[in-house]
Amino acid sequence: MDQQDNEPATKEDLHQVKQELAAKIDNLTLQVVKNSEQVRKMVTKEEFGKAYNEIIHGQDKMMTILTRIDQKPVATTARIDRIESDVERLKTR
Repeated sequence: MDQQDNEPATKEDLHQVKQELAAKIDNLTLQVVKNSEQVRKMVTKEEFGKAYNEIIHGQDKMMTILTRIDQKPVATTARIDRIESDVERLKTR
């Protein structure tokens, strides 16, 4: 529509505007569909929180296991020392 504002619009002008608007609406509709698909793929806060808690729980278990593994040599050494002292005590009897 290349006419000045004070001239009346023709049927051709209105048809052109209608086509332009229809094209824009089609583009917006496609974008809404794409956005809807992306939103559906997102996790909710609840789902994220649940997954996060599962990960943290698993890490807590791993830390417990690692702590036990780290303490085991100390406990084994202490046990060996007690056994050796028991053996020495029995030898002196």
